[in-house]
Amino acid sequence: MRKQDKNSNRWEPDPDAEGFIDDYGGSVGRSFFDEEPRRVATRFSWGTKAMIFSTFLSSISFSIVLSSIWHFIQKLNPNADYSMVGWAVAANSLGSFLSSPVLNVWADRRNTREVMVFCYVLMFVGNILYSFSENQWMLLASRVIVGISAGNTIVSQTYISYASQPESRTKVMSINSGASILGFVVGPALAFITTFFQFNIGKYAINELTTPGYVSAFLSLLGMASVLTLKEVDDEERRMSKIDRIRFSREKSLPWIPITITIALTFIFSASFTVFETIGTIYTQKAYGWTPEQNSIMYTLIGIVCIFSVVLLTPLMRLTSGRVLLFLMSCFGVSGFALLVDPQNVYVPLWRFGLGVSFAAACYTSAVALLISIYSKFLQGFDQGTLMGWVNSSGSVSRIVGPIFASYIMAHGGPVWIFGSMTGILSIALILSAVGLKHLHYNDVPLLKLTEDEELLLQIERDESEDF
Repeated sequence: MRKQDKNSNRWEPDPDAEGFIDDYGGSVGRSFFDEEPRRVATRFSWGTKAMIFSTFLSSISFSIVLSSIWHFIQKLNPNADYSMVGWAVAANSLGSFLSSPVLNVWADRRNTREVMVFCYVLMFVGNILYSFSENQWMLLASRVIVGISAGNTIVSQTYISYASQPESRTKVMSINSGASILGFVVGPALAFITTFFQFNIGKYAINELTTPGYVSAFLSLLGMASVLTLKEVDDEERRMSKIDRIRFSREKSLPWIPITITIALTFIFSASFTVFETIGTIYTQKAYGWTPEQNSIMYTLIGIVCIFSVVLLTPLMRLTSGRVLLFLMSCFGVSGFALLVDPQNVYVPLWRFGLGVSFAAACYTSAVALLISIYSKFLQGFDQGTLMGWVNSSGSVSRIVGPIFASYIMAHGGPVWIFGSMTGILSIALILSAVGLKHLHYNDVPLLKLTEDEELLLQIERDESEDF
């Protein structure tokens, strides 16, 4: 609930009102539909945590197979070419892209818990199928199923959008983004641990190729348990969110220029790093003769670089703006991929490879974190659940196009062509980031007072809730 600040004409959170939601989505007052204030106090807080945990698990399920999927494909089909890796990585994102809008509509018309349980069941089935794969097509189908289950990410974001105040929504969305990055780190680390498992249960092998699927299946059961007691965001909070948008839309229209720049940059940064995710194991196997164990260590170290770069953003933001940092991260990205280009020797020395990949990883995670923060600020007062879906769709499309593009170029042109082309594409991002120095500046405009008709509408809705 809100109360109006008479001095600024802004509507601020009212801690004394029923159903008030705190900074992390936790209800700290009495709801219209519950009698016990203490029980309500953790209701939305637990729901928000469950949604963030879902994002974390989806990221793990994607990244845990990256270090071994090429070796798994080679075992299933020794004659498979690089393009199969691209399709296997892209299959996950394709499933997510196709399922996201359907799952979101389902959650709106039915309830979020039902959708989340369904997705976790799919995640379990898909990962078990992955470990049981007897040919490359079975493996490909398993990744599509896991990708469909990952469509719950947009459902999670919509839930968070409804369960948090506009003033704190950017912060909660950023935490959700951080969970995704953390999942990318934990996935390869878990994959490294699985390399120590080497035994059979009947005809089923437990090894570094199959265990990632079993681990993800187990995690999906934990995720399912976390949402079994999930409480829905009640109609009052949804109505208040709509009132916020009515009030805000009278003063501002969608800022199309920064939205377009943000979506385009998200596509480029996501595609660039997905390219490395796809061909990284192929490259290291060819250049340095690395095994799945060594690749797991590599992806874990990359994840540590990702976390370190995001942690550094907080102190750096005190020194300069997010727009300037975004431009600097674009420079890092261009430099990183440029270091991987060696027309004479094809494969670069290990030290140069490590430096280039570190630059590219820091660019990706920091840039995406900055973009989500900037994007959320421009969407304050609008429907963040839906509009966040736009930038998510951009990322999903990039993770479909990127792997297929990378695998085919790698097969027919080699590392020089793929890393050279990504240097060029990131140069476009550098130009867009330079344009963003002007257009990604956010001004916090005070909200106007509601009209008499809107005040009447709000009062009618409150009366209906009390009557219910």
